[in-house]
Amino acid sequence: VLEYMGTALHADRAYIFEDMHDDTFDNTYEWCKPGKTHVRKMMQRLPLSTFDDWMDLIRDQEYLCVEDMERIRQHEPDVYRLFHALEVHTAIAARLAFHGKKKWLLKILMERL
Repeated sequence: VLEYMGTALHADRAYIFEDMHDDTFDNTYEWCKPGKTHVRKMMQRLPLSTFDDWMDLIRDQEYLCVEDMERIRQHEPDVYRLFHALEVHTAIAARLAFHGKKKWLLKILMERL
């Protein structure tokens, strides 16, 4: 599924982050296009609070698209730092349901448009 979505959206990476029920997210699944380095192990135990604004927007809109990470630099510095380190330019995020429980956050990340 991640490969299909990543390829269809011309993404460099696609992730699923799971709520670990201890106020953190873990990157539990990752797809990278050929030639990209896997970073799943670096994306563990991320504080849920890092994504508070994103989760509020996703609850209202069902998804979030950030076309240019520079636009969030001032008001979401933690998210910006995380994605800037991965050279992410664009991100799409949505909540996923598994067995009727909404608990996973999907992120499709692109290094360029």
